[in-house]
Amino acid sequence: MLRRCPALETLDVARTRVDRWGELSDALPLCPRLLRLNLSGQRIYVRNNPFDGVMRCHALTELRLADCEIELVAAQFAPVLTLCRALRLLDLRHNDLGGMDITVQPPLRHMSYILVGLRHHPSLEHLDLSECRLRNEAMRLLAGALPTMLRLEHLDLSHDGLNDLAMAALVAVLPRCPALRRLRLRENQALSHLTLYVLAAFNAMRGLASLDLSRCWIAFEDVRAVRNGEIFTAELARCPRLRALNLSENNLGDTFARGLARALPECASLEVLELADAQISDAGVRALAAGVRLCPWLERLNVRGNAFSEEARAELQRAWSATHATTTGLET
Repeated sequence: MLRRCPALETLDVARTRVDRWGELSDALPLCPRLLRLNLSGQRIYVRNNPFDGVMRCHALTELRLADCEIELVAAQFAPVLTLCRALRLLDLRHNDLGGMDITVQPPLRHMSYILVGLRHHPSLEHLDLSECRLRNEAMRLLAGALPTMLRLEHLDLSHDGLNDLAMAALVAVLPRCPALRRLRLRENQALSHLTLYVLAAFNAMRGLASLDLSRCWIAFEDVRAVRNGEIFTAELARCPRLRALNLSENNLGDTFARGLARALPECASLEVLELADAQISDAGVRALAAGVRLCPWLERLNVRGNAFSEEARAELQRAWSATHATTTGLET
C-alpha cells in the first residue's frame, strides 16, 4: 500500500499489529515526503525491525517510539538519529533507558548508543524521555550530551526517578542549554534545596518559558525549609521570561504562598501559575489575593485542592475580578 503513496506525509501505526516489519522497512524510503512517523506501542525486535527503512527517510521531522522497548534494539535504532538530521521531535516515552533490565548487558549500553546519535544533532527541538527510569547514571550520561543539542527547546524528564544526585547533574549543565524553553520534571524526587539550584540555573539561561515541578516532593512548610522557600521566590522574581510555573501537588504551605505573593508583582512575564493541592490554607490564599491585584498580566491561577474557607475563596475571586475582565482563568 505504501508503495502507492509517494505523497504520504504522516504514517501512524501506533498500537496496531504489524507482523511484517521487513516489508514496511522496504516501503518507507518510497515515501520521500514522509514527515511524521508514529510506531508507539509496537514490539520491535533485533532481527525484525523497521529501522533500515526509517533511517532512509531523510525528510522525517517527527518520530514517536513510546513504549516500544527501544532499549532492546538501541544499536539498530542509533543510526536513525545519525542519518535523520531533519528530525525535530523525538518521543521515547515509557522505554527503560535506565539500565535496570537484567537482560541488557553491560548496563546503560543502550543509553550510550542513543546518545551517540543525539549528540550534536542539528535540528532536534523536542525530546521526550518521560517514564524512562533514567535515575542517576543515565541522567549523568544525558547531562553530558544536552549542551551539544544546540536547538533543543523542550525537554520532558517526568516520572524518571530522578533524585538529588540526578537533579544535580542536570542543573549543572542547564546554563549551557541556551535554547531550552520548556522543562518538565513532574513526579521526581527533587528536594527543596535543589529546586533553588534549578531556578538559579534558569535565571542564568535567561530564556526559560515553562517549568513543571509538580509532584516533586518539594516541602517548604517545614521549619528548616522556610529559608529555602524565601530564596526560591527571590530567584523566581529574577527569571525574566518565565511564563508558566507548575508547583502543584507539593507541600508548599502558607509561608511559601505569602513569599510567592510578594514576588508576583516582580514576575511581569508570568502568565500561568499552578498551585493545586499545595497545602495552602486561608492565610496563603489571602496573601495570593493581595498579590493578584498587582498582576493584571496573570492569565491563569489554579489553587484547586487546597483547604481554604469560602471567605478566602471569595476574597481571591474579588481580587481576580478587580484586574481581569472574567474569572475564566481562576480555578478555585
